[in-house]
Amino acid sequence: MKPMNEDLPQLLDRWREGSLSAEEMRSLTELLAKPDARAALRRDWFLEAALPQSLSASTVIVRTPRITAHATSGSWRWTPAHWTALGAAATITFACLIWEHFGSPPGELDVFAAQVAAASLEP
Repeated sequence: MKPMNEDLPQLLDRWREGSLSAEEMRSLTELLAKPDARAALRRDWFLEAALPQSLSASTVIVRTPRITAHATSGSWRWTPAHWTALGAAATITFACLIWEHFGSPPGELDVFAAQVAAASLEP
C-alpha cells in the first residue's frame, strides 16, 4: 500500500473549494491518471465516509460508581461507645447548668440587673 502523493490532498481541498487554477487542474488530472493515486483517493474517501457512521453506531460505555452498603443504609449507626460518649456529655452539660443556677451566690451583674429591674418598676 503506497502513501498518497503529498500534493494530492491539497489539490483536492482546493478543488472542493472551487479555487483550483488551470495549472493545478492539469496537475490534479495527471495525478489521478495513475492507478495508485486513485486507489489512495478512494481509501481516503471511504475512510471519511465510514468514520462518522461508525462513531454514531458505537456504544458509549459509561462508568457508574458502585454504591456501597453503608451509603444505601441512609442512617449513621450508633454503637454503644457513641451512646456512652453522648450520655457523658449530656451529664456534664446538665451538671454545669445546675451548678451555675443553684450553686453560685449572686454576683455584681445579678445585683445590677435586679437594681435596673426595680428602678424600671418604680413610678
